[in-house]
Amino acid sequence: MTRDSQSRANDELAQRRPPLRRLDPRARILAALLLLLQLVLLPPGPGLVAVAVLLLVFVAAGRPPLARLAVGLVAVAWMLALTLLLHAFTTPGKVLWAVPGLGWVITVEGVAGGSLLAGRLAALVLVGVTLSLAVSALETVRAIDVLLSPLARLGVAVGSVSLLLGMTLRFVPTLYAEAIQLKKALRARGWTSGRGAASRVRAWIPLFIPLLANSLRRADDLAETLVLRGYDPRAVRGSYLLSRWRARDTAALAAVSAPLCLFLFARIFA
Repeated sequence: MTRDSQSRANDELAQRRPPLRRLDPRARILAALLLLLQLVLLPPGPGLVAVAVLLLVFVAAGRPPLARLAVGLVAVAWMLALTLLLHAFTTPGKVLWAVPGLGWVITVEGVAGGSLLAGRLAALVLVGVTLSLAVSALETVRAIDVLLSPLARLGVAVGSVSLLLGMTLRFVPTLYAEAIQLKKALRARGWTSGRGAASRVRAWIPLFIPLLANSLRRADDLAETLVLRGYDPRAVRGSYLLSRWRARDTAALAAVSAPLCLFLFARIFA
């Protein structure tokens, strides 16, 4: 298959994908990073509202399963609730409600500030879940390799960074599956997590030790395999994944970065 025919085949396959996956992997990652940056930096106002709209468009374009989004939000629900409560009880301002007998008060400013910060954290989770489903591990490694390639002229081992990132993304699901199997095996032998912090830590030791041993064994096997195959992180490598930067990638990044650019323009010329 020639390069042009493979490129046309990739284009036809991309038309059946969600809109976000039709973008170049580098554009997806940069768009997500820009959203995360603006969610953290922009103050409340029209700019943050525009970022929220772009966030909804980003999630809708990725078409992630609602169950995965729900799982991601449920996993950090305790953090969101704790953030809201801490701000509500510790921020001075107009009293909204006082806890009888304790002297604790909830202020309007605290509820507003806590809700804003909890909303930012929830938005970060949504962006992370959507990006993880929209970009595969191999695409992520290749995109990071290309984006960091200018640093190679400064002596940065970009190949080693890409290798570490790729191995991490590949080994995390494997180690998670092994941890689940070890946990089931221990429970079949009468293992319990115990009660209290100290007993829980001691109870998890029989799980962590074999998991650590398996991780070290896999890392040693991987290192030996790379040596036997003559892997050189400084070598220039190609890829069978043909991706081209298109005008829609530039337009997507321009749209995502518009709120931040307008905010900086207003701050400079205010």
